[in-house]
Amino acid sequence: QYNGSGGNATLPHGLSQSPDFVMVKTISSNNVNWTCWHKGLTDGTKYVMLNQTDHENGLATVWNSTVPTSSVISFGSDVGTNKDTDDYMAYCWHDVPGLQKFGTYTGNGSSDGPFIELGFKPAIFWMKAATSTGNWIIIDNKRPGYNPDQKTLCPNLSNAENASGGTTNDMLSNGFKVRGTTDRNASNVTYIYCAWAEAPSINLYGAQSNAR
Repeated sequence: QYNGSGGNATLPHGLSQSPDFVMVKTISSNNVNWTCWHKGLTDGTKYVMLNQTDHENGLATVWNSTVPTSSVISFGSDVGTNKDTDDYMAYCWHDVPGLQKFGTYTGNGSSDGPFIELGFKPAIFWMKAATSTGNWIIIDNKRPGYNPDQKTLCPNLSNAENASGGTTNDMLSNGFKVRGTTDRNASNVTYIYCAWAEAPSINLYGAQSNAR
């Protein structure tokens, strides 16, 4: 948690390495935006909003044109990240083998979409088009709990689940298989993703063996 200064500033994140995914939200004003940085975005000026469908946008005052370092995240004067006297929460993650992973994939526009190798069996998987507009998609291993996994949530919408078409996907023992195209697999579009493991333990062979 931090208090905005209205000018260029840095915030120690307390992680053991540079963050790969950052979300920031004011908790003391009526600004509804959740401002996000992801290592799959083009550079330090770029951001996406968790509550919007926009593609990545560039504004130097959001992150002060600076990617997160091993010690701090940077802010400019943007109201979404550093308005004077506003209070904010910043949530930061980095890759941890066998536990969580953040990356990108390129859509192929086919019902037989890309396989994203994670090195673990995911419990929850987020995806968002970075180079095009589209809903955020969240898929987890509880709805319905078996493949094909087709129940989606869109954090940018107030709808019930499956607002984005309910296209099937597979949660696999070592990654995620995208099927269909709606909001997750348009041809030549770059997508960012965030994935967290179902069981972070690693077996003797360095990978999880529990298939779904």
